[in-house]
Parts: sequence; C-alpha cells; structure tokens
Amino acid sequence: MNARQLKNAILQQAIEGRLVPQHPDDEPAAVLLERIRAEKARLVAAGKVRKQKPLPPVSEEEKPFALPNGWEWVRLGEVSRSIHYGFTASATPVGNVKLLRITDIQGDFVDWDAVPFCSVSNDKISNYILDEGDILIARTGGTIGKSFLIDKVVQTAIFASYLIRVTLCDAVSPFFIKYFLGSQLYWNQLMAASMGTGQPNVNGTALAKLYLPLPPLAEQKRIVAKLEELLPDVEAYGQAQEALDALEAALPERLRKSLLQEAMQGRLVPQHPDDEPAAVLLERIRAEKARLVAAGKVRKQKPLPPVSEAEKPFALPNGWEWVRLGEVALYGSGRTVKEGEVVSGWLLELEDIEKDTGNILIRRHIDAKKLGSTKNIFKKGNVLYSKLRPNLNKAVLADCDGYCSSEIIPIDFGKDVYPNFAHLFLLSTFFVEYATKKAYGVKMPRLGTDDAKKALFPLPPLAEQKRIVAKLEELLPLCRGEAQDA
Repeated sequence: MNARQLKNAILQQAIEGRLVPQHPDDEPAAVLLERIRAEKARLVAAGKVRKQKPLPPVSEEEKPFALPNGWEWVRLGEVSRSIHYGFTASATPVGNVKLLRITDIQGDFVDWDAVPFCSVSNDKISNYILDEGDILIARTGGTIGKSFLIDKVVQTAIFASYLIRVTLCDAVSPFFIKYFLGSQLYWNQLMAASMGTGQPNVNGTALAKLYLPLPPLAEQKRIVAKLEELLPDVEAYGQAQEALDALEAALPERLRKSLLQEAMQGRLVPQHPDDEPAAVLLERIRAEKARLVAAGKVRKQKPLPPVSEAEKPFALPNGWEWVRLGEVALYGSGRTVKEGEVVSGWLLELEDIEKDTGNILIRRHIDAKKLGSTKNIFKKGNVLYSKLRPNLNKAVLADCDGYCSSEIIPIDFGKDVYPNFAHLFLLSTFFVEYATKKAYGVKMPRLGTDDAKKALFPLPPLAEQKRIVAKLEELLPLCRGEAQDA
C-alpha cells in the first residue's frame, strides 16, 4: 500500500466512524443540526445571510455506508452559512488588499508574501474578506475540487473568482470538513457533479448538495486530533517511498555506469599474465595503418600527442596502455554517399538508436533509392557513433553493411581492438563526459573529429577485451531487469 492509498484508507475510516471510539454521552449530531437550523434562521432574520432554498434530504440510495449511533447524513449546504464565488479582479503589485488565487495554493500551503494585491471598494470588500475557518474550493480547470482551509488569518485578503468559499456554521469543525474534502466520497461526488461539461467545472449549487457524514461535535474534534497525529507519519512515509522509488528508478542506470567504469579501469575481470600485452597490439595497429597509407587506402594522419602522466585519470593494470582513440581507430575516414546517389541496403538514422544502450530501435531498409541527403557508408563491425550533442551517449555496433546519417560517424577499429569492447567504451561515462565537455566548447555543439581522435582510450590486451565484453553482456541485462535464459 502506497502513501496515497494509506491516507485514503485512514480518511475513509474517519468518515465511517471507525477511527476513534464513540462516546455515548456525546451530544448527538441530530441536536447539532437543530442548533444549526436555529442559527441560520436567526442570521436570515437579522439580514446577515440570504435564505437558502431547502435542500433534499439524503436518500437511502445515496448513503454509501451505515453510520454509528449519534451520526447523521447531511448536505454541505445544510451545515454552511453561505457558499459563494470570489471577487473578479486583476492581480496587481500594489493595492488595498491581497487577492488569493487558485495558483497561490500549492500543496495545501500559501506563501502569503507572494500573493498579489488588488483594489476593492470599501462597500464590496467586506463580502469577500477571508476569515478563520473559511474553506476555499477551486471550481474549474485542472485544480477543480482542490480545497484550502484558512486556519489562521495572516494578512487581510479576499479570494478570486475561480474559488468558492464555504463558510460553516459554528457547530461544525472546519478541520473535520477539510478532511472530508480529501476523502474518496467527496471526490466521487465532485467528479460526478462536474461531468458533461467541456471544461471541468463545479458550481456552488452542486457543492451545497454534496452529502457527508456528520458526527457529534466532540467526536469531530477527536477525529481531527487523531488525523493530525497519523497523517504526518503518512506524509513522511510517502516522502520516504518517493525517495526509494527514485533510488530504484536510478539504480539500473547507476549500476550500468558503474559496471562500465569498472570495466574501463580493468577491475571487472581478472588479468591473465600470459595475455599478449596491449603494447604489442599497438605495434601491430601502427604497422597496419602504415600499410593502408602506403596502399593509398587511407590518408596519413597527423601525429597525435603522446598521453602525458598529467592526463591519465587513473592507473591501469599491467599489460594495459593509455592511447588516444585516433591511434587505435580509423575515425570517420570512410567514403560518404552524396545527395542524389542511388543506393540500397540498411539505413540508420540518429533517432533509430536508443540512448545509453546502443540498441537499434528501428531497422530501415532501402532498395535502389536516391538519398535525399549526404550519408556515411559503414561496414559490418564498425562502431557507429553520434557526434551530435545531446546524443553523445548513442553508439551502436553495426552487424551488417549500410548507410547512416551524416551526424553518425563510422569508426573502424581493425582486427586488434575488439569492436564490442570499443562500442562499450563509447557508451561509458568516462568517454561520454569527455565528449560532452568538448561538444559544449563549440558554437554548434558536437564532438569534432580532432577532439574525438584525442580522446583517451584505456587499451587492454585483446584477450581481456573479450573477457570484459563477455562479463558485461552477462551483467548489463540484469541492470535492466531482463530475464535470463534458463
């Protein structure tokens, strides 16, 4: 049971007379009603309130549950001196009185210092001045039915036209009525009364007809005291539950990031001393690049600066090497397909890639079609990376040849860097934070080619790269709560 359900259950117990014990010596609610009628007749005779149209008694069909002895079913209008709309005026920075609006009531709280003013003539202001014990109810829009009790007069104020004020008789606890206005019985009636209109709206006549259970006054006060004891604990429980829900929602992503970071630092799987060290891989990668340049298949790259000790963010295990991304990969050096060229095959757009995971959301195939814009060609085994902020955490491992948006860069890692490892590296917080920082430094936020090539890359032995990927493929689905095959 969540906090809202618990609060609803407690309020339901309160209005059904099951929250506190009944006392047989309490003055019954029927006697209260007689006093209320006498009070209202006196006020009408004195010209202080208008005579109300008689309300129909609560029928047996309307009564949703039986009441304890001494309680009575009544209508809100029966126990109220008046129910009327607020004053129509524009809010201003200065004026002769504060103007309380629906928007000023947030979470059952009003910041009176922030409530604006308005100007009201002296002959009208007395009709709208808020007094202790007044209950305000929103009558329209998305906040319809929201209520607020004036339990203390902080500043002289009137209420705006989209609020309805309920002024209760003396024999009714305004706190008890306020709690009733939070119950499901109230909300069910209110929603029924506002149905059938274009914009949800409730009027004073409908509010007056709302029926509610009325306990003896002494029991009203005992119920209020018990609710004031219990509901702060329910609210605290709700806050704790929200914090826990937020933590649980964030945990998979935090765990995913943590696993990738552990992997990049060489702490996810054990090192094997007989693995061929990354330094040997580097020599082979450099030799392969020299061969491709000599064959005219790629352009000779501008030398990248060596990784200085000051740049290294953490120590690597034995057999690993700090390198730059451009040293171990051909970054964006493939051919592009120009606008209007006829192609066929797999087409990948930026929106087709899921953030953080590298999953393909949509697979598109084009057959002998002219492209409407420039596309990059990629090959199976390339890692495809979005260079555009805010999509710097989008990367996918190509499982076939195809074409991609010009905002996606194909990266060829060759034979000595396991592409699955490189793919996970590009999704790691270590790389995404670097890319984001660099992308913010330009007018059109994106990761430039030069900055991408200079990114630090922690290079493990090839065998360890594969062990890391195997372990991550085992653990990352657990972060997302995916079922494992038996």
